[in-house]
Amino acid sequence: MAGGFTMSLPTEDKSYRTKVELEEDIVVLLGGRAAEELVLNDISTGASNDIERATMLANNMVTKYGMSKKIGPIKYGSDNDEVFIGRDMGHVKNYSERLASEIDEEVREIIKISYIKTSEILNSNVDKLHKVSKFLLEKEKMSGGEFED
Repeated sequence: MAGGFTMSLPTEDKSYRTKVELEEDIVVLLGGRAAEELVLNDISTGASNDIERATMLANNMVTKYGMSKKIGPIKYGSDNDEVFIGRDMGHVKNYSERLASEIDEEVREIIKISYIKTSEILNSNVDKLHKVSKFLLEKEKMSGGEFED
């Protein structure tokens, strides 16, 4: 059973995403974890998939899309995703351990900044968070139109 699921529908058809849009996606993905911490003063495994997706997105921003000022506009790693249990052992790294550490720092910083933004948004809208939570407890699903109301 899933703790929650959020699907964002695109507002327009486009084949590219800006850095700001990707950062906003990460803020949204971290919402469940931040809400747990704010309301329950505890965290659970419920947000694990969102955290995984946020981390992968931040990593792609740094290593695939060249969106890190510190690392630069260079693609690192390979797109060859082998499908077997030990797939990480099969990935080819085209960079040093020192650069791998810098990449990890950049990814961590993106996630940290996004989590702070998420927490600030939820803290300043805690009344709306409770209203949405109550609605979902009663109806289980909420459309975009219902959310806007």
